[in-house]
Amino acid sequence: MRIAAALLLLCVSSRAQFRASVPLVLAPTTVTDSKGNYIDGLTANNLILYDNNVPQAIQMDWTEYPISLLLSRSRPVPMRDP
Repeated sequence: MRIAAALLLLCVSSRAQFRASVPLVLAPTTVTDSKGNYIDGLTANNLILYDNNVPQAIQMDWTEYPISLLLSRSRPVPMRDP
Protein backbone atom coordinates (compact mmCIF):
# COMPACT_ATOMS: atom_id res chain seq x y z
CA MET A 1 0.00 0.00 0.00
CA ARG A 2 2.80 2.44 0.90
CA ILE A 3 4.68 1.64 -2.30
CA ALA A 4 1.59 2.37 -4.41
CA ALA A 5 1.05 5.68 -2.59
CA ALA A 6 4.69 6.65 -3.09
CA LEU A 7 4.52 5.83 -6.82
CA LEU A 8 1.29 7.80 -7.19
CA LEU A 9 2.81 10.78 -5.39
CA LEU A 10 5.91 10.60 -7.59
CA CYS A 11 3.85 10.54 -10.80
CA VAL A 12 1.61 13.43 -9.72
CA SER A 13 4.45 15.60 -8.40
CA SER A 14 6.46 15.22 -11.62
CA ARG A 15 3.57 16.76 -13.59
CA ALA A 16 2.57 19.45 -11.11
CA GLN A 17 3.84 22.91 -12.00
CA PHE A 18 3.24 26.34 -10.60
CA ARG A 19 4.20 29.37 -12.62
CA ALA A 20 3.79 32.95 -11.49
CA SER A 21 5.02 36.34 -12.50
CA VAL A 22 6.08 38.56 -9.64
CA PRO A 23 7.00 42.19 -10.31
CA LEU A 24 8.79 42.66 -6.98
CA VAL A 25 10.75 40.20 -4.88
CA LEU A 26 12.14 41.15 -1.48
CA ALA A 27 15.64 39.92 -0.70
CA PRO A 28 16.57 41.26 2.75
CA THR A 29 20.35 41.33 2.93
CA THR A 30 22.89 42.12 5.64
CA VAL A 31 26.56 42.42 4.70
CA THR A 32 29.23 41.84 7.34
CA ASP A 33 32.99 41.51 7.31
CA SER A 34 34.90 38.47 8.57
CA LYS A 35 34.63 39.76 12.17
CA GLY A 36 30.86 40.21 12.00
CA ASN A 37 30.93 44.01 11.71
CA TYR A 38 28.27 45.56 9.48
CA ILE A 39 29.44 47.03 6.17
CA ASP A 40 27.86 50.45 5.62
CA GLY A 41 27.66 52.60 2.51
CA LEU A 42 26.99 49.89 -0.07
CA THR A 43 25.02 50.83 -3.16
CA ALA A 44 23.20 48.74 -5.77
CA ASN A 45 26.38 48.90 -7.87
CA ASN A 46 28.23 46.92 -5.17
CA LEU A 47 25.78 43.99 -5.33
CA ILE A 48 24.65 41.48 -7.94
CA LEU A 49 21.36 39.61 -7.62
CA TYR A 50 20.87 36.54 -9.81
CA ASP A 51 17.67 34.74 -10.74
CA ASN A 52 18.32 31.50 -12.63
CA ASN A 53 21.89 32.69 -13.39
CA VAL A 54 20.54 35.93 -14.91
CA PRO A 55 21.54 39.22 -13.24
CA GLN A 56 18.52 41.22 -12.09
CA ALA A 57 18.00 44.93 -11.48
CA ILE A 58 18.30 45.95 -7.83
CA GLN A 59 16.33 48.64 -6.04
CA MET A 60 17.71 49.27 -2.57
CA ASP A 61 15.63 50.39 0.38
CA TRP A 62 17.33 50.19 3.74
CA THR A 63 17.08 50.93 7.41
CA GLU A 64 20.21 52.00 9.20
CA TYR A 65 19.36 50.43 12.52
CA PRO A 66 16.40 48.32 13.60
CA ILE A 67 14.22 50.14 16.10
CA SER A 68 12.42 48.59 19.04
CA LEU A 69 9.88 50.84 20.66
CA LEU A 70 7.90 50.40 23.85
CA LEU A 71 5.29 52.88 24.96
CA SER A 72 4.02 52.83 28.50
CA ARG A 73 1.36 54.97 30.05
CA SER A 74 0.59 55.12 33.72
CA ARG A 75 -2.69 56.23 35.24
CA PRO A 76 -3.15 57.08 38.87
CA VAL A 77 -5.19 54.47 40.72
CA PRO A 78 -7.75 55.95 43.13
CA MET A 79 -7.13 55.01 46.73
CA ARG A 80 -9.87 53.23 48.63
CA ASP A 81 -10.94 54.17 52.11
CA PRO A 82 -9.96 51.50 54.68
